[in-house]
Amino acid sequence: MEKSQSVELNNFQINLSSLSEELEHRKEDLIRELNIPGEIETSSESNAELGDVIGDIFYKSMKNFFEVGFKLAESLNHEFNTENQDE
Repeated sequence: MEKSQSVELNNFQINLSSLSEELEHRKEDLIRELNIPGEIETSSESNAELGDVIGDIFYKSMKNFFEVGFKLAESLNHEFNTENQDE
């Protein structure tokens, strides 16, 4: 029983490290695709600066997501109120 758990743990650790490497490569590819001027030199930038770029991208996308959701909610609320007033 302990051997099977140990093997599973080792496999999990191997999968985790390979996923971490893949995530790092995808992050660098995303930064290259976005081609943000003055921000992208992945080979010479530190991980903290890359993390800031990714964090900014995530923040802006989430902010836009919530703004769109808020506008949609307002529109639906207005539509619902006008339907109720017609009755």
